[in-house]
Amino acid sequence: MTAVRELRLKVSGMHCASCAATVQRAIEARPGVRSAAVSVTDGTATIRGTDLQAEAIVQ
Repeated sequence: MTAVRELRLKVSGMHCASCAATVQRAIEARPGVRSAAVSVTDGTATIRGTDLQAEAIVQ
């Protein structure tokens, strides 16, 4: 069984809740991602999942 891990990425260019929602949906569509929480205020995305690869998520 593959362990669930957490990854935090810096996200720039977000200005509103709609931006954050768009980023969150895009991240959650990636293979292995179980959940994502995106903060406009902090400019971060916290991602939980298995076999997470930052390079693949950033694309």
